Amino acid sequence: TGQDIAKVIAMYRQVLVEEPGFAQAMGELGFELTNSYWFETRRVAERDEARQWIDKALVLEPDNPRLRWIFARHLYHGWLDYDAALEQLAIAEKGLPGSADVHELRGWIQRRAGRPAEAVESLNVALGLNPRSLDIMEGLVETHGILGDVESAQRMHERLMASPSVDVDSHGRYAIVRLGVLGDVDAYAASLDLIPPERRTDFEFSYFQAPYLQRDYERAERYLAAFPGDVIEDQEFLAPKSLLRALLARARGQDETVAGYAAEALALLERWIADNPVDYRAAVSRAQALAPLGRGEEARAVVQEVLAQPEIANDRYRSTDILADELRVLALTADSAQLAAAIEQYLGVPMKTWFWDGLVLDPVFDAHREHPAMKALAARHSRPDAVRGAAP
Repeated sequence: TGQDIAKVIAMYRQVLVEEPGFAQAMGELGFELTNSYWFETRRVAERDEARQWIDKALVLEPDNPRLRWIFARHLYHGWLDYDAALEQLAIAEKGLPGSADVHELRGWIQRRAGRPAEAVESLNVALGLNPRSLDIMEGLVETHGILGDVESAQRMHERLMASPSVDVDSHGRYAIVRLGVLGDVDAYAASLDLIPPERRTDFEFSYFQAPYLQRDYERAERYLAAFPGDVIEDQEFLAPKSLLRALLARARGQDETVAGYAAEALALLERWIADNPVDYRAAVSRAQALAPLGRGEEARAVVQEVLAQPEIANDRYRSTDILADELRVLALTADSAQLAAAIEQYLGVPMKTWFWDGLVLDPVFDAHREHPAMKALAARHSRPDAVRGAAP
């Protein structure tokens, strides 16, 4: 969590006050600053400071394989420079023979670069070296999922569930695959029931999303009210609660309140972006706030600007999710024929977390379901093993 990372950063800073030339501590501080940037804040100041500490460490100990591994991970998480990261990883591997960490990191890089089949191979090698690793097993569940291979994801999930150290986070990985590929929202909702109350603030959006997709709008609103703060955010998502309330109001047909919530969300997001102009998460949410205000052309332009950012264009894993977000914007701003054409193009991408049966669970698509072009898409792309009846 962000709090845990911040505590560790503070510890390494204190170490370096007491021993300023400690190269390993410099590298580990750079590692944790990179974690904070990637998993929590997306603040470029943290990424840049991380690079400075790692560079200093490597000047002192250029042959330290752990520092080379840290540098590879920083080049990946900080800059999405896949080729440079893999070069550093190859150097690290010479000093870390038989390291599962090397093969695991190679798998994450390959997946983010849009090579999920290679990622599966690397992660399987890593799992052979570290067969009890929850992270690797969870990664394989997810990666089989983005390939649409539910059967392989299920087999890895069963292995994961047999682990003596399995935790509550692990239960949801396969449920997310079933949601995105098969439209199984009930399994997704059931996985959230396993999370203890003290951990639920880590999954705020999920607790809104499950009942929203089930059309249980009152329960979705109760979850929004139960969690503290005005904004829900995680590694790759940021949304004001007012934006989610605008979507709820629209789904309920409460047109008189949609614009007010959307305008409130837009104002908050524009303040956020003024302070963090490169935060693509806020930009995507800004597009979703513009759409119900009748500013469809502007909303679509915002998404295109995000997709054109070098960081996003180079991130094959995240960019497909943003393409799915663009479809949700189109559902609010375009006619059904335009939407169907865009969905057809999206479904052709080689890796994605949302397939037809999961994508169209979203209530924003309800108004388009009966259009002939959408029915034709359903006939071509709905899987025989899809879960039926979760959405109208």
